Amino acid sequence: DKMTMAASVELRVPFLDHRLVKAAMALPPRYKINSGEGKYILKKIAEPLLPREIVYRKKMGFPVPTKDWFKGDLISQVEDTISGLKKEFWLKDNALGHLLDRHKAGVEDHSKLMMTLMVFSEWRRQYA
Repeated sequence: DKMTMAASVELRVPFLDHRLVKAAMALPPRYKINSGEGKYILKKIAEPLLPREIVYRKKMGFPVPTKDWFKGDLISQVEDTISGLKKEFWLKDNALGHLLDRHKAGVEDHSKLMMTLMVFSEWRRQYA
């Protein structure tokens, strides 16, 4: 949701059509949830179109590939951001350097934390 909206891409548009919503609301409950299986009728409709393992797999999020992003060209931006944050009195510069070093060496994946630091840094630059 976050990524599609950030890119102005609407992936749920067909499910927001007022006629479809009205039809879904009129369905008996057994077509919505059947024996504990949610989205029952939607899955039954999808069965002939998609492999069973896709239709009935567990819910997945939409992962952002930060790990891959921060292996390549974007690592220099992360280094610049962390370099700027090291100057802040409330952050331990050696901890940030250690985090970046371990990530770059492939010892640990700190991409989510690095993304958080980048977003925080940009927010602070704009609003502080």
